[in-house]
Amino acid sequence: MPGSPTNSSDGQKRPGLIGRFLALPNDSTVKTLVVALLLCLVCSVLLSTAAVSLKPLQVANRDLDRKRIILEVTKLMRAGTSLDELFKQVEPKVVDLATGKYVDSIDPNQYDQRKAAKDPLQNVAIPQDRDIAHIKRRAKYATVYLYKEKDKVKYFVLPIHGYGLWSTLYGFLVLEGDANTVFGLQYYEQGGNPGVRRRSRQPEMAKEMAWKVGLRFARGASD
Repeated sequence: MPGSPTNSSDGQKRPGLIGRFLALPNDSTVKTLVVALLLCLVCSVLLSTAAVSLKPLQVANRDLDRKRIILEVTKLMRAGTSLDELFKQVEPKVVDLATGKYVDSIDPNQYDQRKAAKDPLQNVAIPQDRDIAHIKRRAKYATVYLYKEKDKVKYFVLPIHGYGLWSTLYGFLVLEGDANTVFGLQYYEQGGNPGVRRRSRQPEMAKEMAWKVGLRFARGASD
């Protein structure tokens, strides 16, 4: 058996492969490389296992964070009530960005707009004169969120993203029911743009940022 001790011609047992390896001095180059290789292998297996096992939890946490941000920016957050319960007031819809019509054949809870924006089959190029966010390509469809009162839309929550100082910013822009008045803005992912999310939560700063983004949004939509 490989690695097992063997009997020599004089009847004495000779150490196998493992025994010879263990007998090497600790400062041996071979022993150092083998130990490092085995350690890397074990760590990679543990990390891969952890990543796979924790992925459902990560997805669930991202979903809860998205709901929380939407409830905060629409001022629907209420203490003592679960996010899932509060979010029942919000209706997600997938909209065709080319026609502005809702696409009922796509499940908004399963559609991944960010992933679609990277898929050549699901994205389109943005003309340079209309690319105010400098993102070059966009998904064909987007998930929007509607908050209604008495069957009338009070808020439209629109996903937005564009390049900041160092990386891409992602957030939600809220329009009132007239689809023209900006109600609020909040970023939930700012990459290497420190302080943007915090500033977008400050009332006066949020109002100014929302006005600027809304103005640019309106100019882009009217071109």
